[in-house]
Amino acid sequence: MDATAHVLTGNNRTRYIEAFEGSGRGGPKALGAFLPPRADPDYLWVLTELVRSDLEHNRAAGNRRRLADYRADYPDLFADPDLIRGLASEEFAQLAARGENPDPDDYAWVYDRDTRPPLPDDLGRTPAPIRFLDINSPWPPSGSPESNSFGSMGEAPLPAAETNGDPATDEVFDLSLADALATARVQPAPAPAPVPSNPRGNAAFPVVGQTFLGFQLVSVLGTGAFARVFLAEQTALANRPVALKVTTRPTREPQQLAKLRHTNIVPIHSVHDRSPFQAVCMPFLGRQTLADLIQECRDTGVFSLARAPHASTTQAAKTTAIGQPAPAFSPAVPAPRARLGLPGTTHVDRVLWLMTRLADGLAHAHDIGILHLDLKPANILLADDGQPLLLDFNLAFDVRARDRQWAGGTLPYMAPEQLDEYYTRSLNRGPERVSVGTCVDSRTDLFSLGVIFAELLTGRNPFMVTDGERADLATLVRLRRIPVPGVRSLNRAAPPAVEAIVRKLLHTDPAHRYQSARHLLDDLERQRQNLPLAHAVNPSFRERLGKWRRRNPRVAAQVVLACTVFAAAGLGGLAYQQAQVQTRADATARALGVARELTTLRVDLGATDDPKIRATALDRGRELLAAYGLPGKTDGPNAPDLSSDARTALVTDLGELALLMAHAEWMSERHLAPGKRTRTDAARTWNQVAAACYAGRPIPRTIADQDQMLALTPAELVPVFKGREALIEDETNADRYVRAVALMAAGLHRLAAEPLAAIVDDDPTHFAAQFALGYCDMVRSKHDSALERFRAAKSLAPGDPRPGYFRGIILYNRREYVRAEAEFTDSIKRNPDHAESYRHRGMARIGKGAKQIRNGRGAIDDFTRALELGAPPVVTYLSRAKAEEAVGDKAAAGRDRAAAAAAAPATADEYVARGLLRVATNPTGALADYAAAAEVNPQYLPAWHNQAHVLAEVLGQPKKALEVERKAVACNPDFALARAGLGVLCARLGRHDEGRQEAQKALHLSDAPLIAYQAACVYALAPKDDQAARTRALDLFRQALRTGYRDFAAIDADKDMAGIRDLPEFRDALRAAREMAH
Repeated sequence: MDATAHVLTGNNRTRYIEAFEGSGRGGPKALGAFLPPRADPDYLWVLTELVRSDLEHNRAAGNRRRLADYRADYPDLFADPDLIRGLASEEFAQLAARGENPDPDDYAWVYDRDTRPPLPDDLGRTPAPIRFLDINSPWPPSGSPESNSFGSMGEAPLPAAETNGDPATDEVFDLSLADALATARVQPAPAPAPVPSNPRGNAAFPVVGQTFLGFQLVSVLGTGAFARVFLAEQTALANRPVALKVTTRPTREPQQLAKLRHTNIVPIHSVHDRSPFQAVCMPFLGRQTLADLIQECRDTGVFSLARAPHASTTQAAKTTAIGQPAPAFSPAVPAPRARLGLPGTTHVDRVLWLMTRLADGLAHAHDIGILHLDLKPANILLADDGQPLLLDFNLAFDVRARDRQWAGGTLPYMAPEQLDEYYTRSLNRGPERVSVGTCVDSRTDLFSLGVIFAELLTGRNPFMVTDGERADLATLVRLRRIPVPGVRSLNRAAPPAVEAIVRKLLHTDPAHRYQSARHLLDDLERQRQNLPLAHAVNPSFRERLGKWRRRNPRVAAQVVLACTVFAAAGLGGLAYQQAQVQTRADATARALGVARELTTLRVDLGATDDPKIRATALDRGRELLAAYGLPGKTDGPNAPDLSSDARTALVTDLGELALLMAHAEWMSERHLAPGKRTRTDAARTWNQVAAACYAGRPIPRTIADQDQMLALTPAELVPVFKGREALIEDETNADRYVRAVALMAAGLHRLAAEPLAAIVDDDPTHFAAQFALGYCDMVRSKHDSALERFRAAKSLAPGDPRPGYFRGIILYNRREYVRAEAEFTDSIKRNPDHAESYRHRGMARIGKGAKQIRNGRGAIDDFTRALELGAPPVVTYLSRAKAEEAVGDKAAAGRDRAAAAAAAPATADEYVARGLLRVATNPTGALADYAAAAEVNPQYLPAWHNQAHVLAEVLGQPKKALEVERKAVACNPDFALARAGLGVLCARLGRHDEGRQEAQKALHLSDAPLIAYQAACVYALAPKDDQAARTRALDLFRQALRTGYRDFAAIDADKDMAGIRDLPEFRDALRAAREMAH
């Protein structure tokens, strides 16, 4: 194993993929030109990747090409069960994420096999596939060998008193938690209940054109895992149009619906049974759901509920010829859309009306004792007249019943307690019964309704995980308990009162939500009638005053008239008072300006290592503090025209700003010995300014801590902070943030995450804390969590390009180039002068190691613009040369390579880039470049890490490499890759105990596949008689493969694996991983 993981060895097979992606061509016929000969052993692997790439680009372009389109041209692919399983799984997930509701049974029939991903095997024989399904994708296929009799791989049991002895149903307890994540509609297996399970077996659903139980089936309205919903005509009753739900798994839904009579709940006509089916007849009220409308808004780019009337769905149903039924999902027969004549003059008004109707229907259900427990846009029908109706009570629960038949929901809409309940049930592998109905109640439905409310107001689901982002259920449970930003951060048209309603609905603690749907309905109606809220706090005095004026227009006019009369009588006195009011208003506005600027200055001064940004921020900080006489005044800022509360807020902000100024001054010289620093006095002055801002109040401990820190280097800070791992009591968020950025400067990102998380828990709108927490997660290889944090930061600072930029970096490193490019493009829109976004967008348009690129000309333009904006010339010239070569301009590429060679590196990045350029031909020169990078920035990890690589892997000097890698760990103790590399080097030199300690620390810091593989190398290097170490090495090797490590060329050539390579278990695990990858 390359102890320092300097370069991952590529595979020559990728040249076919790179050539195809760079050609700009697409479609099944086009793939043939980029395939190796059919006899080539790599033929099927390359074909699979070409199909995957072509489908991905078509989805990104909004096209509708499907996997089945490739069957006629490439039957060999469809004959391989493992290959087609992976492709079908991915397509199913993508379609479900777009809201197209693909049917798993259809997929099983079309591809003649279970398309569900394989279960991870504890013995490593069937590791998880490379590509994971999006957790928002419903994937409950039935009839597979692994399925239990209830048919869903994503099922986890509500614990029952005892099992029924049937292995098919008992087997559900052995399903892994990872399987549960493959479904968005999480429907755990039922506990024994009076309602029979009635599994489908091999029975076929009725089809369009057939008469079934007295109903002529006209078309398919929707599909699910165990049901079809048909538009039908009831022949016995004047051929009236009805919606007929045919299911193979009867539930209590008909009994629940029969109890409900409300305008905003879909009623039921009748129930019919013909084994193995149950059919529920309901009135046909329309085709369109709220999910359809939301998707239409996203497709058009205009998120508004204002829509022109469409043709009547009822009329459309009546004119469909019975003898010539419209085929389900026929593109030639588009489904009619509902007429949406929603009351209200604005989008917010229409959303309020819609939510009022839904709250009214939900209140009716709750009054009767029925909880819905699966509220989402797809379960809200929009009738022809625009009325919203609740439907699909499949997971509903009657609170008077003894137990619940199902537990689950739809992940992006589940309340924290509901998600936690499902997680607990998933982990429970025993048959013991626990009480049910205690975790969820009516407030659970209100949370889901709040998610829908927020989505309608902002166009975004606050909890949706985007395509390609992977998260385990435990992470989702944790993230769901983090408060989300207010809706006004994305839609300023939403009044503060509406934001208060949504915030109360989405409170993570049910005790602080609306306590009933009636309370919610009351507040919604009050908001629509310009009345004060009764159950939520409206923080806006201006809005409350505006409501009063609209309720009392005559009184308001009289007040204005009276004020005019009094003004005429006492104009002189009022003029003086007005001047005072204006002075106070100006002072307040200026103080609020400081608070606004502090939002981004916190990042610029504390959480960045860019000297240019830091210098600009220091200049701006000096200007803001000087406006209040600081430094210079010992009794705090000069702000006589502010109210007491406003002045307290201002001095707190200025104190935090001064603390961050001191930190930034220290950061500028932190690598120098204290005797060589020239800015320590300035830093201490800002610390004194911070203390002055707290005149008359207790001075925070942070000020004294920072005063001590100013005399230390980052390496010297580590033992100081290591002894203070617990959160400090009585800290303000300002104290926590200053402490966190100091920990980050010392490379202690794990410790820094603790105060940052405390800030976010207290104030989820704290941009700098969200951003810094994302950065800490990114450094620690917690990429899914980092993506979520940066996404939250993006919504809090619409003009800041950095959160999206770092999202792009993570996606680029995952080789998700299309999504990375989109993030960099968004960052450029936020700041057209952000050079690094241009540079990295160009790199995303190239793709890593590609000889042919997707958008060569666009990449060249990006690199050119980046150079104009001051991007590092060495790396930018080299990247542009790569793009120019790809488009055939070899002369320009040569000029750029010469320019890169001639440019003098100025930053650590550029020294490392030049070292990478010549490491193959001049390793000694590359080593000198890496050493120069460490001289420029001793905290720069690649400088030390790459030195260790050259010394160990190229020059054969493991002892020197070991010492250098120790420096890499010292400058960033939480960098798992450096610790794992240090462990490998120690093991090679026979220092096995030290090596294993470092490997365990690396595993504690990160669960990335590469870390598990390097740790396996550490144990594989043990003496051959150390059987325990060999067993541990095998376990870690399997873990690496199961979690996605696929560099088979590196494994085959890795001498560090010699100790376990001959073991049958090693060969079995590696063979299974290869088969899965191919």
